[in-house]
Amino acid sequence: MENNIDVPVISLQPYYDGASVVSSSCRLDDMRRKVVKEVEKASSTLGCFWIQVPEERYSVKHRNNILQSIDTLFSSPASEKHTLVNVQLPGSNTVRGYISYGSESGSKTTFENKEGFAFGYSKWDMVNNHYPKNDLEGINVWPKFSRENGISSWCKDYQRYLEEYLFDFFVEIGNILVRIYSAILYDGDETMLENAWKGGDTISLARIFRYFSDTHENIKNVDKAKYSDVLGSSPHTDWGLLTLILADDVPGLQIWSNETDADNQGQYYMLNTLFDKGKIFVNCGDYMSILSKGYFVSPLHKVVSPGINNNVDKSSPDVNIVENERRSVVFFFYPNYDSSIPKNINTSQEYSIFHDQSTSHIKMPEIKTFGSFIKSKWEEVKRY
Repeated sequence: MENNIDVPVISLQPYYDGASVVSSSCRLDDMRRKVVKEVEKASSTLGCFWIQVPEERYSVKHRNNILQSIDTLFSSPASEKHTLVNVQLPGSNTVRGYISYGSESGSKTTFENKEGFAFGYSKWDMVNNHYPKNDLEGINVWPKFSRENGISSWCKDYQRYLEEYLFDFFVEIGNILVRIYSAILYDGDETMLENAWKGGDTISLARIFRYFSDTHENIKNVDKAKYSDVLGSSPHTDWGLLTLILADDVPGLQIWSNETDADNQGQYYMLNTLFDKGKIFVNCGDYMSILSKGYFVSPLHKVVSPGINNNVDKSSPDVNIVENERRSVVFFFYPNYDSSIPKNINTSQEYSIFHDQSTSHIKMPEIKTFGSFIKSKWEEVKRY
């Protein structure tokens, strides 16, 4: 029998009420202090939580508009999508554009039954010398806009919604949460981490995933001698500061925890979703955990392939599903490229960031900067 888990819901409303950033010379007000305590408790136990923001900033209506954009994106003809595979800018190593079926996996023995699409920061200004300058930055690539012959149904409005609304919203939430974590680690000072990590928005990455059920037509072509398992996403921890997720209402994300296990051995729990309630899911990443010396948990998690019938309660008018699929947007929030990785790491956690995910061997960083190291991590998960 599948075990499910509920994680806390935390309102960020006090951070939208117009108060200024709190430095060491000031004190958090009572409402912000409450939020800080809630984030601290969730992050130091499960390592994950839901967030709620003012409805005018994000709601289930925004979520459903995003899912509509995703459906249109993936409905582009295969011939057009594949022209966007492995699109890179000269000097860049980070893929923008289409992630073809089965072309990535966090484990050499697991086939990941999904396709995807990646995009990032878009406010480049070549005239004023603001352009991609390292190998995690790049220019976004999208399908061609609608044409009379109907080859593509993609339109500028969809692109704008993902680039200008969604990406900026994720960065906004990431910055608020960094202020909260700074207040936890630095005695109420919200500015310490914000100042140290400023500039990470240009290397942060949004990845759209379309997970398929085990009945997908291409699953029969999986090399069973090479792969011992088929999942939506293999067990892993995330490498960065924070991961933010919005998705449809099909269950699939499983979190490893021993918090609710009587034997304290730990097991995977299926996340009870609240995406149809306008909530965003957040989990800590390896870098955040490492910087806190293991105080914040970077949770081990995986995504299972959606069931044939999905077992979703469809009574709510806001439920959004596609049979035999699961759709999500995963945002990896990073510190700036030149942030350093601590050399002396003393925690009991095991982090994917320090495993070579192409071989499963331990891989401690020899490269000084976060950005250079993450570049090598994206190479590890490529399968072809």
